[in-house]
Parts: sequence; structure tokens; C-alpha cells
Amino acid sequence: MKTFHVSRFIAVIPSIVLAGVLMLSAVPHRDLAKERAFAEGAARQDAEQTLRREAGQAARYLSVQQAVALSVLKQRLAEHVDSGYAVMGSIYRAGKDILPEDKLKAMVRDSLRDARFFEGRGYFFIDGMDGEVVLMPLHPSREGDMLLDNRDDQGTYIMRGLIDTAAQAGGKGYFTYRWFSPQDKNTMDEKVAYVRYFAPYDWLVGAGEYVPAVEQDIVAEAVTRMDAVRFGATGGIGLSSSDGSVALFPEARSAAGEELTGGVDVSEGATQALWQKISTVAAEGGGFITYSWPNPSSGRWEERGAWVESVTANGRVIYASAHISDFLPPQQGEVPEPFLTRLRALSVALLAVAASLLIAWMMPGRHETQL
Repeated sequence: MKTFHVSRFIAVIPSIVLAGVLMLSAVPHRDLAKERAFAEGAARQDAEQTLRREAGQAARYLSVQQAVALSVLKQRLAEHVDSGYAVMGSIYRAGKDILPEDKLKAMVRDSLRDARFFEGRGYFFIDGMDGEVVLMPLHPSREGDMLLDNRDDQGTYIMRGLIDTAAQAGGKGYFTYRWFSPQDKNTMDEKVAYVRYFAPYDWLVGAGEYVPAVEQDIVAEAVTRMDAVRFGATGGIGLSSSDGSVALFPEARSAAGEELTGGVDVSEGATQALWQKISTVAAEGGGFITYSWPNPSSGRWEERGAWVESVTANGRVIYASAHISDFLPPQQGEVPEPFLTRLRALSVALLAVAASLLIAWMMPGRHETQL
């Protein structure tokens, strides 16, 4: 017959209960490296979607602003020309019965000679429907010349185009050509002109404005608005001018969201390499890229993503960028491993049971039950 020591059994029970409690309370083992890798992959996907959306919105905003501005430009051109046309008509009607024709012609012509608008860039011109220059305020020595064969640097016949526009139904309209830029007398820029037919003398009167000048005003306003766009802790919009110079560079912002002292300098080291990379991607049709860049909040080099739009029709580069860490959930920071993992709980429980068994074995049996 075997004997079972009740006191020894009772001594083991607390250890068994403790082992169970420890196992139930223990936190499952976490592979933090694996969890973070998964979170970073999800953050990259989220970053790509967000940045693509922001860059697309910026590109559409700029496109709409350009279209609206060109429409407004044409409207203002028409208003100026209509005003000049009204002045010419008023002078003609007032003097046609009392002044010699050559004197009246000179008065009608010279009534518009000194008029300026569009910050001094705009002026009136008058041409005969036969191609003779009647009024050219910036080059009066050319007045009287025949310029029917005058062409721009792309081969467009300027005078013939103006005449054809004035001769169309309604006697008015717009014509686009290229002419010497006020900033560079050796190069031509795109120009839009509005002309009207002045029947009394078989003339056309018109005025024009350089499209790049209008675009510069548009970009200046767009830069201000786009610079105010923020997403995440470090996100912003990047933009170049049509000549390739940098207008907005969100990577240069400080932690407070302001431009770093001294502005943007793309001629140095990593900045130059990054801008070259962005420009290349834009030229190839755009897409998502990642690169290492200092986080303005910490100063540490971290992964940053950018969605780059394809180069616009006028040669601008637009992109949106932000650090990937902006898209990580808050709990994905430095999370310490819990002390009581299941593995540790099992080890402690086994040690506790083993210790209790050892103690029970060493205890003298005072109560024995015969089995």
C-alpha cells in the first residue's frame, strides 16, 4: 500500500495556482522588428496615396489658375483696345468734317501713342490692312514701313496674322505670336494680341501682352498659396519655375514650418542631387520616390517620400513630399518589450512548481492516508 502525504500535496497547490495566474496574465511574445517592418510598409503605401493626391491637387490648381489668368488677360486686352478704339472713333467723328484728312489721321494715331498699361508693358499699335506700320510707340522709326513678311522665331507671319484676325467676321479677335521680350532683347516670348478693325482709315488697332509675364504673376500668387499647404508634420508642396529654378522646396523648412535662413540653395551637395533626381523623375513621366533626408523635428536622417507629377506643358515641376514617419501610427514609436511575456511566465511557473515540489518532498508527513 502506498501512502500519500496530504500536507505535501497542500504545499504544492499554491505553486500550481500561481503558475496558472502567471500564464493567464502573461503578454504573448511580440516580434517588434517584424511589427515595425509591417507598419513601415503600410506607412509607405499611405504616404504614396496621400502625396499623389496632394501633388495632383497642386498641379490642377496651378493649371486652373493659368487658364483663368489667360482668360482674364484676354478680357483686359479687349477692354483696353475697346477703349482706345472708342477714343479714335470719337476724334474721327469730331474732326472729319472740319479738319484736313492728313491732320485728322495724325490726331487719331497720336491719341494712343503715349498710353501705357500692364505695368508699362502694354501699349497700342496701329497697322494698315495693307501691312504698313502706322503706330509703333516703342519703335517710331519703323512707322511707315511695310511688314507683311515679318515673322517670329517660329515662322509665324505676324502682320498677316493680325490683318486676318481684324478682317474676320465681326472685325475683331485674338492672335498669338512671339515677339522680343522686354527682359531680353535677343529672345522672343509668347504674346497674345487683341485687334479691332478701324474702318474709316482701313486700319487695325490692337494691344498685346506677354504670356510669360502673366504666368510669372500667376506663379507668384500660386507659390504663396502652395507654401501654406501642410500635411503631416513635415509635408509640403515643391514647385519649380518654367526656367527650372526652384520656387518651393519643402525639404528646406525648419521644424517650425518656416523656410530656413538664406532660402533655398540647390547648388550644394545633397540638395542639388535631390533636385536633379526629382527633375529626372518628372521628365520621365512622374512617380513615387523615396530618399533619405533630415527630419526637421529631430535632425536625424530619415526616409522621406515624394510623389512627382510629370513635367507640365510649360516646363514646371510639381511634387509633394513628407517623411514616412508622418504616416506611422503613434504606437509605432519606441515600444518597450513587456516584462512578463509568456515565455518568462512559463519559466517562472516551472521554477515555482519545482521549488514547491522540492519543499514538499523535504517536509515530514504528519497526516497519512492509506491507499
